[in-house]
Amino acid sequence: MITPKQMKAIYALMPPEIKNDREAKADLVGQYTSKKSHTSTKDLSFAQANRLMKDLGGKAMVNRWGLFDAKNPAHRYVLSLCMQIGWNVSGVADMNKFSTWLQSKRSPVCKPLPDMSSAEVSRIITALEGILKTKKV
Repeated sequence: MITPKQMKAIYALMPPEIKNDREAKADLVGQYTSKKSHTSTKDLSFAQANRLMKDLGGKAMVNRWGLFDAKNPAHRYVLSLCMQIGWNVSGVADMNKFSTWLQSKRSPVCKPLPDMSSAEVSRIITALEGILKTKKV
């Protein structure tokens, strides 16, 4: 899911001839989305928006939502649960998928993992364990 900061950065980097031409902007965005019908910057994923920003000469942004502390056992358990649920890419936990889930209505705590208290991380763990149980049934 694209962030508001990414949207602002993309519009700032976009040449005026594309920014002011609805069709040209839709074509540009369409090159970065997986579906031809997705032509709005709102349709971009976090990673797609980062690629577009880089291609426009900007810098990629870091997705703070899924950052974890490797020294924190609860954070390591969150990574383990993500892997068990199947949220992984090439044998590594897919933190973009986890981040998207954290930002969704399904997450019991809607804030970046590094900003959560231990009680809030516990609520996330309980929710992830619930997802895992439904996957195994």
